[in-house]
Amino acid sequence: MVFEEIKGTPVFQFEKKGDSIEGTYKGPTEGKFGEDYIIETKTGDQTVFGKTVLNTKMKNVPQGVKIKIVYNGEIKAETGGRMYQDYSVFVDK
Repeated sequence: MVFEEIKGTPVFQFEKKGDSIEGTYKGPTEGKFGEDYIIETKTGDQTVFGKTVLNTKMKNVPQGVKIKIVYNGEIKAETGGRMYQDYSVFVDK
């Protein structure tokens, strides 16, 4: 008998402003800290960790569409002045 290890989906890390991922949106999955998102890219499936702003924007994205997520960096909130991570989400029409 030969066993093969089952591995999870690689995680895509947004490291600097302008980093992006694009591919086919396969849908949400329950992550350790809330919703994560599976994107099928040219190199295979990638997991994108959900963040508050990203979660809000992803709520109305249907599964199966081409999608691009761009990291806009850390932004200072106009009210309260706290920093948060901002994203732009684009879908193919």
